[in-house]
Amino acid sequence: MKTPTRTCGYIRLSSKEQVGGESLTTQHKSITQFAKQAGYKLTEIYSDEGISGGSVEARLTLIDLKS
Repeated sequence: MKTPTRTCGYIRLSSKEQVGGESLTTQHKSITQFAKQAGYKLTEIYSDEGISGGSVEARLTLIDLKS
């Protein structure tokens, strides 16, 4: 039996106003479904909730916190 490829997912919202909506939930479902159909073992889903892509410092701080 072949061992499934392990992978992780990444989802994000670009503004704090979007965090309360269904977008993260929709992205989570989509990436989970994709991994299942592709035969991947989804080990974790990382998310940036309301962190703008325009600020490198904010995104780097988020990465540091998750390490």
